[in-house]
Amino acid sequence: MFQSELSLQERFIEFKQLELKENEKILSEFNARFGNVDIVQVIQNDSLLMSYEQALLLSNYQYAKVIAYLHKNAVRTFAYLEKHTDYTDKVLAQVP
Repeated sequence: MFQSELSLQERFIEFKQLELKENEKILSEFNARFGNVDIVQVIQNDSLLMSYEQALLLSNYQYAKVIAYLHKNAVRTFAYLEKHTDYTDKVLAQVP
């Protein structure tokens, strides 16, 4: 039916764009925590508690990977983060 994954993806995006609201957007080949996601539907909502600067930091894979291990009530050491993120302490020290 489709000659490639890309042509299927493009057709799917066409259909999704027909029903998008003003505060919604479709992203393709989005770099996420566990690799590239083919298609993501983003809904912008000003009531979210994340600032623009926070969202910008999380759009960087390196920062998002570290932040994923920082839970609200959990204490994390550099050694723990090094083990789970595969980043060195030098790299971790540079994360804002």
